[in-house]
Amino acid sequence: MKFPLLVPTLPVPVEVDYPVIEPVREDVHRPFWSVMIPTYNRPGYLEQTLRSVLEQDPGADEMQIEVIDNCSTIGDAEEVVSRVGGERVSFYRQPQTVNPTVQGTTCIRRARGRWVHLLHDDDLVLPGFYTAYKSFIEQHPEVGMVFCSVIIIDEENEWRSIVSAPRSTFNGVVQNAGYEMLKSCLVAAPTAVVARHAYEKIGGLHPKLTYLTDWDLWVRLGMFAPIGYIRHPFLLYRYHSGSESNKMVMKGVRNREVLATIELNVRRLPHDMRELARREAYYYEARNGEGLRNSLHAQGQHIAALRYAFWAFRLDPAKGTFLRLLVSTLRACRERFRL
Repeated sequence: MKFPLLVPTLPVPVEVDYPVIEPVREDVHRPFWSVMIPTYNRPGYLEQTLRSVLEQDPGADEMQIEVIDNCSTIGDAEEVVSRVGGERVSFYRQPQTVNPTVQGTTCIRRARGRWVHLLHDDDLVLPGFYTAYKSFIEQHPEVGMVFCSVIIIDEENEWRSIVSAPRSTFNGVVQNAGYEMLKSCLVAAPTAVVARHAYEKIGGLHPKLTYLTDWDLWVRLGMFAPIGYIRHPFLLYRYHSGSESNKMVMKGVRNREVLATIELNVRRLPHDMRELARREAYYYEARNGEGLRNSLHAQGQHIAALRYAFWAFRLDPAKGTFLRLLVSTLRACRERFRL
């Protein structure tokens, strides 16, 4: 087994052919909310997610609720929807299994509401989520997206930590949001609600990314309109070893897409802002790499941790990152050679 240090990065395209999001027809009823829940092979978690939404359901006139199944092979997602939601929750199954980017764009296209909430099938909204968000939106109609702090939970719904954006930068309405979002991806995806007209303007999810589609989306949204931030945590975000995001972290998929995502969005800034934005994005991404390094070491995944130690040093070649790279190398050698 070789130490997986160098990860090929994606090329940066001159232009990206983002999926088109057509406006909703004028003869279609427009609720305030569209809660779209993509699901795949997690019937138990899906039931919990649905119940968390239905407990604060304002009614069909105010909220569309739909589950989009990606041709699950475990359990029966349609049976879960029928049993838990009855006729209140609609169900759609993809004709064939598609990648997460296509699945997400499908959810956006099927949304009829003025504000779209893409909610993962293993996460939970806390009481007051939709009331607090709607109040914020009505007070700040200029925003194109709103997100909040998040509580990390494990497989057994045990709370592990609270993740908040820096108080000095994110407080209420975030101005110059595209630049701020580019510096660091601070949004837990299921906390974000997005105005559908914003999707109609900027398009759907990046068709070539698999891990950082959300980061690319937040930057584009921030360049389109101000972004709102609610510091109170209104969502439980599940982190578990079986999640697709965790598997991609272990394989280094994130690293493969980082530089292309940063450079693509740096090019959208005015020329005099690009170099500073690039340096700051590299610095914060190095800190993210160090955080992943620490987490993987704690799990005993020392070879995987070495990848992120090297990544942090590559982006921020300072004394501290070099020393941490040496420590990770020693731990990975012990794991590899059972020393």
